[in-house]
Amino acid sequence: MCLCFLFKPFYVLQLIPVNSSIGLIEATDVDSQPLYYRLETTTDKYFRLENINTPKILVKTVLDYDVVQKISLVLHVQDTFNGSASNKPFFTSVATITVRVKDVDNRPPWFHPCTRTNLGTAKLCVSSGYRGKVNLTEKQ
Repeated sequence: MCLCFLFKPFYVLQLIPVNSSIGLIEATDVDSQPLYYRLETTTDKYFRLENINTPKILVKTVLDYDVVQKISLVLHVQDTFNGSASNKPFFTSVATITVRVKDVDNRPPWFHPCTRTNLGTAKLCVSSGYRGKVNLTEKQ
């Protein structure tokens, strides 16, 4: 028996909404259905699986390109639920999936000098304003 993963690399925009699907990674096994999937807990900070039998990868938390540009996920599949706890033979396979976060223009222009501040996940630049004189009668 062979559990085999076939997949392509993933690219996601940094502002993709939480619970959006970025892709489906399925293994094949000619002699066993259903298959049981899980992400390694050390790699599941930003993504989760839809459920144990559906390896659709969903966004778990907001992605920020300025914080992370590349995420490696480790996906496990096995042909028996909780195989290591049973006396039956079972087979497993592992795939490493690279997700690249794409930057999008998500910040307004800033006038300087300013005081940088955070409002939730948004980064703001608060300016105290400017003063100046304009002579309307002056020719250019």
